[in-house]
Amino acid sequence: MADEMGLGKTIQVLAWLKKHPEQRPAIISAPAHLTHHWKDEAKEKFGLRTAVLSGLNAKPLDMSVTPSILIVSQDVLSTITKKLEGGKKKTYKGWADILKSVNPKVVIWDEAHNYKNRHAKRTKSLRKLAYSAPKRIAISGTPLTNRPADLWPTLNMLWPQHFPSFFSFALRYCKAVKMPWGWDYRGASHLGELHNRLKGLGMLRRLKANVLSELPPKRRTVIPIDIPMDEYNRVANDFVNWLQEKGKEATKAAKMTQLGYLKRIAAQAKMPAVIEWIDNYLESTEDKLAVYGIHKDIIRHGLYERYKKIAVLIDGDVPQGAHRQALVKRFQTDKRKRLFFGNLIAAGTGITIVAAPVLLTVELDWVPANHTQVEDRIHRIGQSKHTEMVYPVARGTIEELLCKIIQTKQKISSTVLDGVSQRTGDIDIFDQLVKQVTEQFKRQKASRTTQPTNGS
Repeated sequence: MADEMGLGKTIQVLAWLKKHPEQRPAIISAPAHLTHHWKDEAKEKFGLRTAVLSGLNAKPLDMSVTPSILIVSQDVLSTITKKLEGGKKKTYKGWADILKSVNPKVVIWDEAHNYKNRHAKRTKSLRKLAYSAPKRIAISGTPLTNRPADLWPTLNMLWPQHFPSFFSFALRYCKAVKMPWGWDYRGASHLGELHNRLKGLGMLRRLKANVLSELPPKRRTVIPIDIPMDEYNRVANDFVNWLQEKGKEATKAAKMTQLGYLKRIAAQAKMPAVIEWIDNYLESTEDKLAVYGIHKDIIRHGLYERYKKIAVLIDGDVPQGAHRQALVKRFQTDKRKRLFFGNLIAAGTGITIVAAPVLLTVELDWVPANHTQVEDRIHRIGQSKHTEMVYPVARGTIEELLCKIIQTKQKISSTVLDGVSQRTGDIDIFDQLVKQVTEQFKRQKASRTTQPTNGS
């Protein structure tokens, strides 16, 4: 099931489970912060009894007394080994084998895009569990986060007979290319064909466009921000020099670190303009506002501390579960709480904040799907107003380049999932950014050195 975010995927699946009691035991795997959301929705909307399985050490289940709908966190499916103080190691047994032993009739995994890494332990554990059930349901509002290769693990678990081999899938749909260091699967090809195959096999894809009578329109606005460039140019110069010095020895992880720091500098430099925008919004309207970002020094210390009397905050430091839901409820119902500050990952799924008709995203993420998920915190069923997604982007920086690349990657996702025509090709974000940041900085540097001085 690949509905857009905010269209009630949880409710649809629970309604199916209510209608088909013979499809039990049923296993639902979800991110940790969504497990109790599933439990509450099942009880409140359908009167279904469920059990949330927690803890790193799995224990045998007595199904004669245990509810037949079992909810388990994605993080505790696989067996893990942790290093303890004193150098000792301890192995914790994951839940996959125990759940497989109860002979589930259906396995359901939420936020299916979290299983895009076919080599990850959580993916391997879920695959073992999924293969044990005659029926399998994958749910995601953003199943394609970056490139077609990310889809294969879920497609293999759903339809192993149609997608048995990653390599054959990659040759056809990932524009696989043999490189000196191995195969490159970062591209995209034959996307229209892939869309038609998935639709024929049973992909259910409901778009917001199909329910416009229930949902108001959404608009995106990019606001170019001029920032002081001295610090940014210094960091960009260091990056270009580092890249030239390292050459081919520069690893992807190292490039990500360098680019991440450059992105952070750009975001910090535009904060005065962001604060001015928020102040103007609060003065000119009585509406609430959702503000999202990535780094603690920006979201928590830079913004929330300034507005905390009229704001709530959910980031990685806020405990999961009931406490977060209480903060969401307070924002939704308390007229005095006009601002919601959230981390793109920690508060990007599992919450509804339709009290805010406007979303301000102050930092850009590498993954377009993360932005789509955050937009759908306010643009979902229950929203009664027109919604606007505002992106302040630092002009002449990595943010401007990243914004354009994200839009391209979103179009490729639409081709696979929605059948929208789009040119295929290489869509690796980091290679593009490295090249474009370097070219951008060199152009700007050349422009600065050729500008006439006063009196010339």
